[in-house]
Amino acid sequence: MGDHPVGSRWARILVPVGLVAGILVALVAGGSPGPGGEAAVPGHLAVGMPAPDFVAPGLSGGTVALAHYAGHPTVVTFFTTLCGECLGDLGVLEPVYRRYRAQGLVIVGIGVGDTAEDLRQAARQYRVSFPLGLDERGDRVAVSYGLTMVPTTVFVDRDGVVRAVVRGALRGAALERHLAEILPEGLQ
Repeated sequence: MGDHPVGSRWARILVPVGLVAGILVALVAGGSPGPGGEAAVPGHLAVGMPAPDFVAPGLSGGTVALAHYAGHPTVVTFFTTLCGECLGDLGVLEPVYRRYRAQGLVIVGIGVGDTAEDLRQAARQYRVSFPLGLDERGDRVAVSYGLTMVPTTVFVDRDGVVRAVVRGALRGAALERHLAEILPEGLQ
C-alpha cells in the first residue's frame, strides 16, 4: 500500500505542529519565572513583546526575513494550503496589502508544512503579491512564534513590537482594528 499524497501532506503539517506543541509543553513545565513571577517561555509570543526575527526561504528566491522590513508596520500570517480558512485569509489580506502598502504596510505570509509548489499554486490562485516564505517542517519560524494553530496572524508595529495576535480566521472589524493599531496614521 503506497502513501496517499494528501496523507503525506497532512503528516508534514501535523508533525511540525505536534513538535511545536511538545516543545511548548516542555518549556512551560520547565520555564523559569519572569519579572512578574510568570513563567518566561521562549517561543511564546505575547502582545507588547518584540517580534522574533526570522529568516525563511522566499518563494521568489532569496530569503524572507523580518529584519528586511524594520521600521515598517508588518503583518505576518502563518498558513497552510490545506486549510480553507488560511487560504481565505490570503484572499482577504491581498487587497489590504494593495490598499495600504503606500502607507508602508508590509504583509508576509509564512507557509507552514507546505512545499514551494504548494505555495506557488496558492499564490497564483489568490493573486498574492506580498512576500511568501517557506517553513516546510515548521522549525524555522513557527517555533520562535510559538505557533499552535493555523491560521495565525501577528500584527507588528514599526518599532518591531507585537500589537496583536489573532489565532483563527481574520475578517472584518477585527482586521480593521488591528491594522489601525499598527498603521502610522491609522486607517485612511
